[in-house]
Amino acid sequence: FPYVDADRAGAVIEEHTPLLFRMAHSQSFTACVQALALIYQLMVSRDAISDRVYRALYSAMLVPEMPTSSKAPLFMALVLRACRSDVSSSRPVAFSKRLLQVASQQAPHFACACLLLLSELLKAQPSLWSHVLQPEAHHDDIEVFHDAPLDVDDKEDVAQLKDRDGLDNEN
Repeated sequence: FPYVDADRAGAVIEEHTPLLFRMAHSQSFTACVQALALIYQLMVSRDAISDRVYRALYSAMLVPEMPTSSKAPLFMALVLRACRSDVSSSRPVAFSKRLLQVASQQAPHFACACLLLLSELLKAQPSLWSHVLQPEAHHDDIEVFHDAPLDVDDKEDVAQLKDRDGLDNEN
């Protein structure tokens, strides 16, 4: 940094980073984007981008005022830079899926921006396509519920209910 001694820069960053993260989680999307951009720049200069930065970016993608904010292009560019430089393979997949989620709920102009951003990300990392198209894998520690198979009595009960309700009697 040109205005801070190299020896002192680390201490200044450590001192002000907690405040910047609080601003990144604030209600104002403009302040959030500015804080995230500064945090990202500080972390890149130190070659130490933490998971906390990505978590703040990921949560900011759902802020309701993002599509109408004047800082939306800056935020989208920041997301693209962060995903391109990420060494993790799972985070860009999560960001891609969140972009699709956001695009599906927004006005057409903002949905197009999300899809263009996703397109640029997929150009940079073509291997993401296979991950984006796959559903999330279930982990062993998460319970997964399946319907019990129908026995003969259950099938007869279902058929009677369909007859009573006037529905087609095909299984």
